[in-house]
Amino acid sequence: MNLEDHSAMESRFNSPLLPKLLLVRVTNANQQMHCAEVRVTPMAIGVNQRILPLLILLFLFGLKSLAQVQVTVNVLPPYSAYLQDYPGRGNQVQIFVRNTTNAPLEVRFLGNITGDNGVVISTPVNFRPLVPLRLGPLENRLLSRNDLEGLFDLGQIEVQGIDKAQLYRGLPLPEGSYQLCVRAFDNRSSRPLSPEFPLGCSAPFMVRSVEPPIIINPVCDSKIVPNTPQNVIFSWTPPQECRPRKYNILCA
Repeated sequence: MNLEDHSAMESRFNSPLLPKLLLVRVTNANQQMHCAEVRVTPMAIGVNQRILPLLILLFLFGLKSLAQVQVTVNVLPPYSAYLQDYPGRGNQVQIFVRNTTNAPLEVRFLGNITGDNGVVISTPVNFRPLVPLRLGPLENRLLSRNDLEGLFDLGQIEVQGIDKAQLYRGLPLPEGSYQLCVRAFDNRSSRPLSPEFPLGCSAPFMVRSVEPPIIINPVCDSKIVPNTPQNVIFSWTPPQECRPRKYNILCA
């Protein structure tokens, strides 16, 4: 490309009245000239940088708005290291479902627990509960352990990154950061009724072989009023173990 060609190209490209236009001249090894014009609209320049985050948000919002069932998963501390505690473990594992349609639905669920240590434990895709969950029109429900019966049945689950025999023996999950995800399907057709990851998943939570106790009282950063005699009651959640433990309390 010579200077004259470059000047012509720059003039046409900067014209406010025309779409952006690039005139490209290429000379091959036989000194034959080939010309091509590449038309670039203003919207194409930097479009990825400007609107990609917005497109992602709109995509996720569209998935959520089109879902017939919305699934919300919360895993609260103290976090258990034992598979049989997920899901349906009292108030620590909360799975809310909502039928967003005006028609009743018969639903089955598939779940998976995924760790950053390579462990993946999932329900097989052909799993069928003995009794599917029936959701009435626009019904909201907090699922119970009975509603999720068989979701992580040791006889059926698919396991990666850990020896399944360890789970049979009741050994804890390897330490790491995990997420619990649950997805709803139509029980008859197996059609997905709720979006996949990241929707329907808990926030990441840390699993340790021994979960430290969590102090309930006094509340963190609370002020203790001096009294005579001084009487302060300390209480905490015990770690998720069977054997009793001894604690030392240090006040500073």
